Amino acid sequence: NIQDFVFELEALVDILHVLRNLEEIHRFYQQEERQVKLKLTFGSFQTINYSSDLFRQFSLFFDDSDAVRPDATPELKAIHKAIRSKEQEVDQIFRTLLNEYRKQGWLSESGESIRNNRRVVAVQAEYKRKIKGIIHDESTTGRTTYIEPEQIIEKNYELFELEMDYQKEIYRILKMLSEACRVQGSMLQEGWNWMGYLDFIRAKSLFASSYEGFRPDVFDRPQLKIKAGKHPLLYLKNKPLRKETVPFDLILLGENRILILSGPNAGGKSVAMKAAGLIQL
Repeated sequence: NIQDFVFELEALVDILHVLRNLEEIHRFYQQEERQVKLKLTFGSFQTINYSSDLFRQFSLFFDDSDAVRPDATPELKAIHKAIRSKEQEVDQIFRTLLNEYRKQGWLSESGESIRNNRRVVAVQAEYKRKIKGIIHDESTTGRTTYIEPEQIIEKNYELFELEMDYQKEIYRILKMLSEACRVQGSMLQEGWNWMGYLDFIRAKSLFASSYEGFRPDVFDRPQLKIKAGKHPLLYLKNKPLRKETVPFDLILLGENRILILSGPNAGGKSVAMKAAGLIQL
């Protein structure tokens, strides 16, 4: 929550994921029947004072694949269009030169390559002085020289400047979104914590389903009644193997302070004791 702090793009994408989940939950609870049926989680969700404004703002700048939209702002749209136009211009000049050099027999088999993030022609070493431009690299054998022809050097610099302008505009957008997150910092933090709470509930529900568990009756007096209880971990281990887990009944009321388990070795005494504790948990 620092003034003028700017998040990295990856961090803002993470925040977008949080907002996207919160927005889906918000829409989920728009149906009144869900508010009634799931009143506990709905009530707790209302405490975070969620608003869709920040999500809508993020949606203006990010597409569904979490990339910044090339038309996120009028400035970015204009720069993006200029970059595409300049790339086509450079490509047309490069292809014309490539065809000319190929006719002259100056190129190696590959013809072209990328060196230092520049598109270059792959020239046979004996013809490298035939082509004016910047030498970026040579092959390990020394038979091929990679040259950026002078006809596209200036165009590439123009393209580079446009790409720098594009990144500056991206940074301006990141700064804008970072400030919006700072203003809504409390809501984001509460929303994140609430999703962790919801995830915990979901995890318990999934475990209960896999264990075939059900909601116990809870009383305000000391008593324990387990009917057809099974050791949870043993049951989950046996279930995919289609092996039976032997159930047990256990009743301890307030007046029963001591329970003695007796029986032969490997009769299930320890399993029953551990199962009683795990079931309580």
